[in-house]
Amino acid sequence: MMASLREELLKLLKEDETFRLAVIGLLGITDLRSSMKNLIDAVKTVAENQAVILDLMKQVLKTIKTLYEDHVKLLQEVKSIREDQVKLLQELVFLREVQVKLWQEIISLHEGQEKLSRKLDSLGARWGVFSESAFRLGIGAFLERFGYRVERWDYYDGEGYVYGYPSQVDLDVIVRNEKLAVAEIRSSVSRGDLSVFRRKVELYEKVTGRKVDARYIITYYIGDRKPRELRRIARSLGIRIIEPEKLVRR
Repeated sequence: MMASLREELLKLLKEDETFRLAVIGLLGITDLRSSMKNLIDAVKTVAENQAVILDLMKQVLKTIKTLYEDHVKLLQEVKSIREDQVKLLQELVFLREVQVKLWQEIISLHEGQEKLSRKLDSLGARWGVFSESAFRLGIGAFLERFGYRVERWDYYDGEGYVYGYPSQVDLDVIVRNEKLAVAEIRSSVSRGDLSVFRRKVELYEKVTGRKVDARYIITYYIGDRKPRELRRIARSLGIRIIEPEKLVRR
């Protein structure tokens, strides 16, 4: 039955043009509907994808805006840093100028100190010569009135015991009732002078065989940044430092 129906349909398609056109039209409408449906589905998919793309674009635009704002802030910070660098360079230039002026003042002060030191050394040398002479002639005569005897000991230290090389050595020796003291008058005294004086006394005792009972250094100026420490060292060496102003107070 199915075979005869198929044959009948084929015969109609071949012989009946109207039927044939109707079938073709029917088939075309069906294909068209299918194509339209597929097209609609495709458009719908595109629309959905477009919505996703739009969301992505919004996010991208938002990110770009944020990056732009950060970029603007960064530029402002860079500008601020450059301004700070310019200020810092100006301050460095100013500090450099101040440093140069300070060094010039230090050099000038140092030169002034050297000149003052030379004048003081010259004055000290003159004072020292005058004081030694005054001690022998003036103070010596004064002490003799009270039973003291002042002697001048001069000796050539050929072995260099005192200074480390051969030299002339001298001391002022004060004697009373078999008690013996030695004294040295100096314009100023330093720690090195204490050691030299101690070796002078040791050489005197060795050469003369006499025992020194007291040791004195008479000075107007203690040339040490720590005068108390120098006095302490002197006491430890058995040396008494006498300053004229203290004698005046007494």
